[in-house]
Amino acid sequence: MNTSLSRLGSHEYLLNEVVKYVNNFQNDKSEKDARSLRNDIPQLKRLRTDADYSNNNFDSIKSLKSIRLSKSLLTILKQY
Repeated sequence: MNTSLSRLGSHEYLLNEVVKYVNNFQNDKSEKDARSLRNDIPQLKRLRTDADYSNNNFDSIKSLKSIRLSKSLLTILKQY
């Protein structure tokens, strides 16, 4: 077991590894993409958790934000 994994949750560990992988391309676009991944994946995770487990209303605005984030992340991930 990787020691980083023991300190972090599996999702955080995987996010860090994906961000490192993208950032290793070392160009302007990869830096921007890595930053987007680092910021957008946790946002999407919070929205999904809210939709699945919260008693709060998950309205069309949150739904559209989830779709937008998903499409943006998918576009980035397909490049690498």
